[in-house]
Amino acid sequence: MKRLSEYTNGELINLTKEEYDELIDFECMYQGAPLSIETPTYKELPSIPEPEVVLYQVAGFLFEDESEAKEFLKVVNNLKSCVETDYDYYSGNSDYKYVKKRNVRQNNGITEKKVYTEETYCSVRATLKSIEDLEKYNRDVKAEYESRWAQRNVIICDVDEAIDKARDESIKLENAVRMYKKYLELSEGNETIAQSFFSTTEYANLFPKVLEKITGQEGATNG
Repeated sequence: MKRLSEYTNGELINLTKEEYDELIDFECMYQGAPLSIETPTYKELPSIPEPEVVLYQVAGFLFEDESEAKEFLKVVNNLKSCVETDYDYYSGNSDYKYVKKRNVRQNNGITEKKVYTEETYCSVRATLKSIEDLEKYNRDVKAEYESRWAQRNVIICDVDEAIDKARDESIKLENAVRMYKKYLELSEGNETIAQSFFSTTEYANLFPKVLEKITGQEGATNG
């Protein structure tokens, strides 16, 4: 089997799907890229149990008894001597403050929070560590998978670019052949005149290939 650089434009353009895949594998083999890449299998993460203890938070304090939390809320929100303090940020020392506002009314509410018992938390902590390890494993597996695909994709891109280039060059050559044939027709078969006009076109450097193409077509017709 040939390397990519050994293919002609015609061969690249006419590759079948099977030949295209074989060429990619052949190039991967030569360049040390993976021939096949298996879809990674990720480890399943264990589930974390829901917290079972309901707490009631009021002004930063946590209560297990909701009725007690409500009583505390009434007390806090009815306080009359609460103040607000402040300090000059630019003075650079927050130890020296002043009373900014007096008789600040509190407007706290009750917020529910869920936590674990100490026994359950020990189990949860172990589960969290396990999840951390499994996530690292999955990240490593994914990174390896993406790395292998990146290596193979470089080869695929090289082959695709070569095929696109071959198509572009083939189209350009066909246009050049048509143009030269038209000049031959207009010059009533005088090759010298046709070549003179052709040499001023954008296809001038393709003239040897144009002649080769025309000669091949004529040979096929005569044969």
